[in-house]
Amino acid sequence: MNLHTEIRLLTLSGPGIAMLLAMVFYGLWMYQRKERYLLHIIAAFLLYAVGLLMQILKVPADYGLNALVTAFVYLSAMVFLCQGVLFRHARKMPYVAQFILISFVMIGLYYFYYVDKNILARIYLLNFGCGLIILMVMPALKYLKESKLIDRILYWTFFIFSLSFFVRTPITLLIPSGDSLKERFSSSTFWLVLQVSLLFFVVFFAVVLMIVVMHDHVERLRRERDEDVLTGCLNRRGFFSAIESRIVEISSRDHFVLLVDVDYFKAINDTHGHAVGDEVLHLFAKTLREALGPKDLIGRIGGEEFAILPKCAERLVV
Repeated sequence: MNLHTEIRLLTLSGPGIAMLLAMVFYGLWMYQRKERYLLHIIAAFLLYAVGLLMQILKVPADYGLNALVTAFVYLSAMVFLCQGVLFRHARKMPYVAQFILISFVMIGLYYFYYVDKNILARIYLLNFGCGLIILMVMPALKYLKESKLIDRILYWTFFIFSLSFFVRTPITLLIPSGDSLKERFSSSTFWLVLQVSLLFFVVFFAVVLMIVVMHDHVERLRRERDEDVLTGCLNRRGFFSAIESRIVEISSRDHFVLLVDVDYFKAINDTHGHAVGDEVLHLFAKTLREALGPKDLIGRIGGEEFAILPKCAERLVV
């Protein structure tokens, strides 16, 4: 087996791994279909696999057309990946800015093939374009740096993944220039290094995403167990469980539990019906959350009875 064949076999493993990752995320989505952001993640890995296959198998056969089509597929994969991450956090995509960037990259790729052939310029344009697509959405996710550990890990992994496109690409400077560069490049060790390094970052980011998805599932199960569906507050079990987790902190400072209820709630139900009564409870719980802080515990422990454990008693607003 010669070097060219070995490189071809190794590069073919890339689409296979990407397809496998897409199947894994599809399985996760089948298990928890409420997480619709997973559909965008699946599309991203599928597009990445398709782009690799088209590039490796030279489909379409025309080199210039192949470069343009596969570049568009890769850029689209990055867009879907960003959509998936943003939609998980209910953030909007910067569609206009990304459309302008993709248009600029595609025009540049066309120019550096059909007008001024320069394969290195095309490599830089495509890779930097992919990295910039991700960097464009990072400002919308910056609040994750102060969020839960799993969200901080996702933020920094996504950021490192975007930087990888700028770090990996300069390796092409080691490629000797010449008229036959395009023929040598697709069968060179440099091509292999670029593909393997990209695949490493893709797999690493995919593993982090899988951990995030499983964490989301566990958190949803916990909320279903410990939260009251009507009011969004902790239920009786969740409230007392949260108090137990704060026993050490409570013992070190003065704390109290405030019990409140809705006056004449039975009369409201009898006069206006249970639908109105449910709305009253919902609005009452919303008022409590607005008056208290995000770290104050609020639990619905009975029909119209609520319990409050303030994080800091001195700033309690009643």
